Formats: sequence, C-alpha cells, structure tokens
Amino acid sequence: MSHVMEVLQSPFSCAAYGEDYSSILLKNILSVRKYWCEMNQQQWHSLLDLYCGLFNKSSKYINRVQVSRIIYTLVQGCCLQTEGLSHGLFKFFLKALSNTRAEKQLMVLENLVTAANVFLRSVVLSSRKRVCALGEDVLSSMLYVYTQMRPISVLKEELVKFFYLQICVHHPKGAKTPETGAHAEDWVRWQGQLSTLYEALISEIGQIGSRGRYATGSRHIAVKENLIELTADVCHQLFGQGTHVQEVTSSLYRDTQRDSPQNCKHRRIEQPLTNWEVIRSKLQPNLSDFDMIPWLQVTAALISKYPSILPADELVPLLGLLCQLQGEQQRRGEWTVCPALSEGGGALPCLMSLS
Repeated sequence: MSHVMEVLQSPFSCAAYGEDYSSILLKNILSVRKYWCEMNQQQWHSLLDLYCGLFNKSSKYINRVQVSRIIYTLVQGCCLQTEGLSHGLFKFFLKALSNTRAEKQLMVLENLVTAANVFLRSVVLSSRKRVCALGEDVLSSMLYVYTQMRPISVLKEELVKFFYLQICVHHPKGAKTPETGAHAEDWVRWQGQLSTLYEALISEIGQIGSRGRYATGSRHIAVKENLIELTADVCHQLFGQGTHVQEVTSSLYRDTQRDSPQNCKHRRIEQPLTNWEVIRSKLQPNLSDFDMIPWLQVTAALISKYPSILPADELVPLLGLLCQLQGEQQRRGEWTVCPALSEGGGALPCLMSLS
C-alpha cells in the first residue's frame, strides 16, 4: 500500500501510472474484504485524502469516474473499518457537489452523491448543524441535476435519499419550528429550497403519470415508496403555514434563470391553490388513473404519518371526494386505483380513521 501511495503522490509517476494503479487498487484490493481488515486507520484516511485531492485537481490524466468510485469505496471502508471520518470531507463534498453543473459524466455524480449519503449518515448524530449547512449550500445544485440533467435511475434514487436525509435532519419527526426541534442555518433560504423541492417533486410525479399513460403492457403505476415519503414530508412542512403553494405549468428555478438567461422559458402561473386544494385538484374523477394513483399514495402517506395536518374543514370535502372516486371505480367495474384508495394503508382508510 505504501508503494501505491508513493506512485500516486508523485505528479510524474501519477500521470504515467496513476490510472493503472488506481484500477488495481479498485479491482484487486478494495474489492476484497480480507484486505479491508489488513489496512489500518491511517492508511484508510491517507488514501481517502489522497483521492479527494486528485479529484479536486481535475487533471486530464485522471479518470474521474474511476477516482470518484474509489472515493465512494473509501468512504464506505472508513465508516466500517475506522473510528470515524474526517470532518474535512465536508469541505470536499461542498466543493464537489457545488460544481455538479460543470460535470459531464453522470456516473461521477452518482458516485459522489452516493458517497456523500454514506458520509452524512455516519456523522449526522455528531454534526447535525454541519449536515444541515452542507445540505443548504448544495441543494440547489442537487435539484438542478435532478430536474435538468436527466439522471439515470440509480442517481435519481441517491438524490431522493439525499433530499430525504436533509428533510429528516432539518425537521426530525416532522418538527416545524426551532422550539419543537427543527433546525436550519438560514431559515429563509431553506424555506425557499423546500418550495423549489416541492415543485420538482410535483413535476416528477406528473412525469411518472405521463409515462404510465403511454406505456404498454403492465399497468403497475405506483410511485416508489421513498419518493412518496419525501413528497409527504415536504407537503407537511409547506402545508398549514398560511402560505400558498403554486401550481406551475413549466418549472423554472431561480438559480437556473440567474446562471443561464439564454435558456429561460416563460412560465404561466395559474391562480395559486392553497394547501389541501392542491391535493384535491389531483384527485378529480375526470383525471386518469395514472395521474391519480401517485396522489392517492401521497395522501395516504401524509394522513397516516401526520394525522393532525388535516384541518377539520377539509375532512368532509376530501372524504366525499375519495368516496366519489371509489363509487366511480365500482360503477365502471375498474379496480386500478382501488389498492391506493381503499386497501390496507390506502387513502380512504387513513381518512376514515380521522372521522
């Protein structure tokens, strides 16, 4: 291992042999758990510092996909084989994740976001404020990747995990105020980021419905549970604040406007809908099953997790709407929305438990 370190630390030998040595390290050493046990804590940390430095240099001799994969593997190894990770990684991930728009290879982003998730989960109990600060600093960049760079499914999953981790750290058990346990380094910025995240999730759920509408074969159109949980938690934070949640026909983010004015598109903002009106607007009988099922899932998750969020004056209208949907399905002899509507933890049983 000391020989590998010597080669990689020398600019000349790293340029000549760095990629080959890195390939050997990744495929023949870090992939073997026996060798993990033989490496001491200092070696783990030294290797991680070395590869973080190589990544930041952005040298043409560096295979960024390979280096980012090694960083992810080393972060995993440090979590399992050492007493803890260096807090210097906060600076590394701040720089790396803030520059995501300039990254051309999505596999690099996948490795970085996955590594960041592993790191943040390992330090969240001891460094909650720093985890919050990092999240607020890079969330706009992460949202840009999620909405504008067409990430592959694995990267999208990791981004959802990153967003969900930030919600949990900022708002443990759904807390909304500092007095009840919530925390943000900059509340104004964080509230704006929550609204932008809400828009991104609305758009994503709408796209899932659109893809299902034109797909052939299976009619399985349920949205993944982690995305539903994230959407429910974001709705919980935004609903009931006396603010309006806007329905946007063409999502456009402030940071995108600022950085790329030539790419700006005009958007039409319809009359703002308030809180539960947004939910009801997604559950109208004239909408297709593909559009309704994700929002039935969100409604069920929101009510089951935060039953007190539903105002008394919204209970009857929402309950009546769900009963109407169930009646329409039964009348037509169609059952595609019934699992999300009335079975098990569906929206209707959750709502009935409140009445």
